[in-house]
Amino acid sequence: VTVARDPISGRGNLGYNRMLRIDRTHFGFNVNEWRDVGTFWKSREDPDAPFPVVLAIGLDPAVMIAAGVKTPVDELFIAGAIRGRGIEVCRATTVDVDVPVDAEVVVEGLLHPTVRKSEGPLAEFHGYHGEPWNSPTFEVTAISWRDDPIYQTIVPGSFEHIYLGNVLPREPLLRRFVRHLDPAADVHIPPYANGFLAVVQIDRDNPGGPKNLALAAMAAHLNVRHVVVVDRDVDMYQASEVQWALTNRVHWPEDVFTVPGAQGHEMDPVGNLRGIGTKVGFDATYKRERREYGERVSYPAVNLSNYLS
Repeated sequence: VTVARDPISGRGNLGYNRMLRIDRTHFGFNVNEWRDVGTFWKSREDPDAPFPVVLAIGLDPAVMIAAGVKTPVDELFIAGAIRGRGIEVCRATTVDVDVPVDAEVVVEGLLHPTVRKSEGPLAEFHGYHGEPWNSPTFEVTAISWRDDPIYQTIVPGSFEHIYLGNVLPREPLLRRFVRHLDPAADVHIPPYANGFLAVVQIDRDNPGGPKNLALAAMAAHLNVRHVVVVDRDVDMYQASEVQWALTNRVHWPEDVFTVPGAQGHEMDPVGNLRGIGTKVGFDATYKRERREYGERVSYPAVNLSNYLS
């Protein structure tokens, strides 16, 4: 987890940044365009000056979950809310940054915005080994560790990566957006689609509602590229159910729409290097006004005790 401090407001910040070891004391440090660390160093009077950053390894799960949330407040407050108590911190030894005291390993250093090295390719959340990036370098100034420290990391490109970086922090955000239009709507970001897909579940009451909700989900976060809107009789947590709805309730000329030239994630493999691409919405709801086709086949639950007792 990357720990930094806003030089303007003084608030702390937690985040995730991939790093590649260059030599004993230097790492390539990837900074996406929308990451807070980049915003912080660019906001200073001298944006090219070294910027203090700390890497905290082996943390409370509440801190790791909070680090995946992009918010205008210190993510340690969110971690404390999850944990039900404040997160104790201490000042780093060589840089002006506060770090959680229960970290197993703390790596302190300076980020050099103008000293750039080729960084990558590394395994990414989208499941590919991404392109090399010309990234700033991180210079280590101190390393501290607990007795017999536990080295904890995230397996990149795995469901663990997707849940921490996309599902846990993004689902509540998308839910707030779509519920401005439909207070009963629900949202799921399935990990099997690497955070690029959102499934919205609704009680359909008008033909235009699904498209509006899909647009709201797309606007909620730039990672969301595809949105599928389904009815309550479709289990949005089951990929087979979502695929059933796409196959049996989508007439492609009428129920699919595109948003060309939309801002997405710059690591999205189908967008350009700035993340510009096309977002797609799928109205996979039951259109009874088009054709009445009855209800889905279903069977009552079986109580085995009635047969095995």
